Amino acid sequence: MRKNKKTEGTDCKHGFPQKRTAKQQGGPGTEEGKKLHKEHLGCEAVNLGTGKGVSVLDLVKGMGEATGKPVSHEISLRRSGDVAACHADPAAANKLLGWKATLGVKEMCEDTWRWQSTNPHGHKTVVEEVENS
Repeated sequence: MRKNKKTEGTDCKHGFPQKRTAKQQGGPGTEEGKKLHKEHLGCEAVNLGTGKGVSVLDLVKGMGEATGKPVSHEISLRRSGDVAACHADPAAANKLLGWKATLGVKEMCEDTWRWQSTNPHGHKTVVEEVENS
């Protein structure tokens, strides 16, 4: 892990002190996690979405339509530890940013596939770009 003055002694990805475990620092959804996020990064994470849950099968269908190819999948029982349902409240994005989702799963899958198709190796980080120069 490369360090610079801004991130020295911290987890570079999140800016949290290295000596604290993930459990000790609280998750991003906890009050402690939100406080640490603001203090160390000077920013606030918000959920961007519709606030409506999406099933795995919705995503399988959407990606199949976006790619033009069926997505191989197997329906089975939920694994131990799998979350039964998960959705986020986008109210903070609307309040803080004046932003509200206007598109749905179909468009999300199309955009995801368009990006992945044009960027098959993902994003280059600044460190990768400097090292490859």
